[in-house]
Amino acid sequence: MKIALSIILIFLSTSSLFSQKNKIVKINSFDIAEGFFKIEFMYPGYLDGTVRFKDNSSGEAKMNYNLITNQIYFLNPKGDTLIIAHPETTLDITINSDTFYFYQKGFIKKFTHDVSGPNLYVKPNMKYIGKEKRGAYGTYSGATAANSLSTFSTDNQVTTYLALDENLLYEKGEEFYLCDTLNNLFPAKKSSLYAAFPRYVSLIKAFIKKTKIDFYKKDNLLDLLDYIQTLRKSSVHLK
Repeated sequence: MKIALSIILIFLSTSSLFSQKNKIVKINSFDIAEGFFKIEFMYPGYLDGTVRFKDNSSGEAKMNYNLITNQIYFLNPKGDTLIIAHPETTLDITINSDTFYFYQKGFIKKFTHDVSGPNLYVKPNMKYIGKEKRGAYGTYSGATAANSLSTFSTDNQVTTYLALDENLLYEKGEEFYLCDTLNNLFPAKKSSLYAAFPRYVSLIKAFIKKTKIDFYKKDNLLDLLDYIQTLRKSSVHLK
């Protein structure tokens, strides 16, 4: 089966929404085929998935989520790996028990499922941050550009030049998004949150200050959403 390996040395746009405690993953250039599948996909294999389109049509296939390209891959009946075309036409995609929505050129996963909202969405991803060259005694260290001794071509028609033995470094992180009670999505940051819940701004600000909410931490965001839900359910209104 031909695997559409992700673009290796394209710098993905830097985002201030990355988690503060990201894991660094190393893939050796000799382990491209096996190693990349282990880090670039969310699931260990292709799982049952369903895509619903905005025109009320739907389809089923084995699917997986690519952490590097933020795209959803699927297997066609011949076993070839393909990418969902025109993702903007999708309503949602379910893989196993996870639900994904297309938002701003990539897919995000719905993390909480409160019927009345608000809810938390997460975009898991892998960002290329550099590489290490093999040095003396089998050790690896940071390096500048080196002469290319071999090439690797992806299905996206991008050719990457690799030294004979080097480690590619990726940072595993998450971007966080919130949605209001009308399912309007926005990045998880204070200004967007205040705009989404104007009647609770003073109370939310006080809660953030008191509990020292960190918008880069998932657990903190969940606490914040719980608090907002409590405000809504108790019908607290500012005068």
